[in-house]
Amino acid sequence: MIAKGAFTDLPFCSDLNTSTLLKQQLTKTTTKGEDIYLAIKEMLSKRGIEPKQVISITTDGAPAMIGREKGAVARLSFAPHLSDEYAEVMKTMMKIINFLRASSSCQHRMLREFLKEVDANSDDLLLHNNVGWLSKGRVLERFWSIRREVTAFLEQLESQKAANVSVFLNDEKNMGIVAFLADIMSHLNGLNLQLQGKNNFICDLMTAVRSIQRKLQVFKEDLQGDYTHFPKVKEQVQGHRDVSSFVDFVDKLIENFSKRFDSFSIGEELTLFIQNPFLITDVRAFTNDVTHHFKWANTGPQMIDLQADVALKEQFARTESTTFLAPDGF
Repeated sequence: MIAKGAFTDLPFCSDLNTSTLLKQQLTKTTTKGEDIYLAIKEMLSKRGIEPKQVISITTDGAPAMIGREKGAVARLSFAPHLSDEYAEVMKTMMKIINFLRASSSCQHRMLREFLKEVDANSDDLLLHNNVGWLSKGRVLERFWSIRREVTAFLEQLESQKAANVSVFLNDEKNMGIVAFLADIMSHLNGLNLQLQGKNNFICDLMTAVRSIQRKLQVFKEDLQGDYTHFPKVKEQVQGHRDVSSFVDFVDKLIENFSKRFDSFSIGEELTLFIQNPFLITDVRAFTNDVTHHFKWANTGPQMIDLQADVALKEQFARTESTTFLAPDGF
């Protein structure tokens, strides 16, 4: 679990070992989603942490943790929320894809054969991963690339359900929302990938977050202009639809990022030190930056010693910064 401003003088984040912190609470009850949720709330309350300070939770994928309605994570509401209208469109799209891919192996095979026959961009649809809501973005991306072929396939099926699906897919408003969700989730998926993986420093993560915050402002203006960064919206809307709800969605994203990350602060000199300590030229400014975050630190003399060590400088030039600063790994 990651929370900002907890258990430390650092203003950006703190790592909470929930398996240790929650041990006492959970041994007194069951491990249902509701019980875990209440235990987490009690643990946060005892330590003076507001739930809104928690910005992410890593789980083992157990249903009690990730259940859509009763899972602990869902109860804590850390995932981004769609409006009722957008959520309904997303839910319907997932049902449609499940209908086409998972309801019948025969139908799935027919769909794949049809897509190959018409030389579609892809020969299958993707199923989404319930653990990560951003995986739905990739599902929508794939669907959009073959949406016309899927519609044509549905017209060949002689069933009422296929007819109902066709009605939904031929609705301009619904497809406008699908286009927007596919575009915006593609951008968010890019951020998601940047935040994953090993050997990422806090400055790398915050650079990615600050970058998407600035991009969201550009995206908002873009939706009121020529849709440069929203190719699917541009293709679907073609200037003939009110996109104010899309702008409102981006506005809420901007607000959400601001609430979660604006209080995170790491000075430029400290950031530069993490990336390359030999580029620090103003030792006094660096010392002031560090002591602002670490009241106990007195780094000036140590920084001078480090920069004067020619062997260390040569070693840094030949190794990754992550290895240089943490030779035993993370």
